[in-house]
Amino acid sequence: GALLGMAAHIEGKASMILDMSGLAQKGGAVLSHVRLSRHPEDVTCSRIVTGSCDLLIAADEVVAIAKDTVTLCDPSRTHGVINTHLIPIADFVRNRDFDFQRGQVNRVMEHAIRSDSAFLDFTHVAEQLLGDAIATNMMMMGYAYQKGLLPVGAEAIEQAIGLNGVAVKMNTAAFRLGRLAAADPARLAAMVKEETAPLKTLDEMSLDEIVAHRGALLTSYQNAGLAARYRALVETAKAAADRQGFGGELPRAVAINYAKLLAYKDEYEVARLFTDGGFQKQLQDQFEGDFKLSFHLAPPILPGKDASGRPRKRTFGAWTMTLFKVLAGLKGLRGTPFDVFGYNPERKMERALIKAYEQDVAEVLRVLSPRTYATALEILSLPDMIRGYGPVKHKAMEDARARHDGLMAQLRDPPPLARPQVAAE
Repeated sequence: GALLGMAAHIEGKASMILDMSGLAQKGGAVLSHVRLSRHPEDVTCSRIVTGSCDLLIAADEVVAIAKDTVTLCDPSRTHGVINTHLIPIADFVRNRDFDFQRGQVNRVMEHAIRSDSAFLDFTHVAEQLLGDAIATNMMMMGYAYQKGLLPVGAEAIEQAIGLNGVAVKMNTAAFRLGRLAAADPARLAAMVKEETAPLKTLDEMSLDEIVAHRGALLTSYQNAGLAARYRALVETAKAAADRQGFGGELPRAVAINYAKLLAYKDEYEVARLFTDGGFQKQLQDQFEGDFKLSFHLAPPILPGKDASGRPRKRTFGAWTMTLFKVLAGLKGLRGTPFDVFGYNPERKMERALIKAYEQDVAEVLRVLSPRTYATALEILSLPDMIRGYGPVKHKAMEDARARHDGLMAQLRDPPPLARPQVAAE
């Protein structure tokens, strides 16, 4: 808003800008009303009147469909430049299974603005090509300019960026990338593709690919012995499923969930992830110049709870990286009598989950049949319910255990197979 106002001023135009900050001071959304005109008498009112918005630049779809925003739009008048990147909200932090209802959000947005509006993931491009999601805003402004939706020139906008004096190089590049996204989307897509090779999602991976990926992870996590233990159980499940002619769904469940249980994120794993080179590369890619590191951690060996009853986090300085390197080198102690962290109740619980899952696999495969298959598959997929850390994980475990007990009873006394219904005349 400020940059558009300055660009209008440079060109001798009038502007009126109102920032509806709401909860922005506490991490909430901000909505800026920007009114531009050739004549000062046309912009005496700071607010955009209901249904009279000509252009909506929305960096967050969820905020864009809020009542205060969507009522300003008119589907026959309002052009939209909408960022489709999923931005987490506070409820997602508190609820690990929060449903963003992306389809419904998108439909509401499409009905509020013109049908020729643009829906693009600007944040992905900004992160890949410029290393910072904050460049999303300037990219969107560049896109809107190139589409002829802004009543100010590119030269004035870039001059306003220079006068603002904040991240001038990055903001100018973002503005020009936004113009490129509108003028030559294929070229921009090629630039992004060159930067990042797309990774397969779990749903896209075959069973062999999952086993290979998780095996490599477990080798890094602990050692080759743990990876061999993992592959052996998956192979046992696959052989049993093949004998019954069930295909790969059941061994796939074992491959995913057993690896998850084996690689529980303890202190050694946190230290390894910070010191294996990936974290340092991310820092170098995203930040320039001098910067300081600090870590917000809640070590279980330290006492104290926060207001919500969770372990209290403390701030530790850059020296923590040295401690992480030492801890990462001690991962071989994991699960041994010399593992000081292994005496923590949560670590004992995580190791117990592994043994219980191995026993479940043996029990399920022993009675595997067409009558028990659906129940068996759900039992072997239960670890997916156990997510989060601390109290969140404890609650998830209790829910999974309750479901597990019911399913095991059903496994031992399975319902009869439904008989096919045949209609005859």
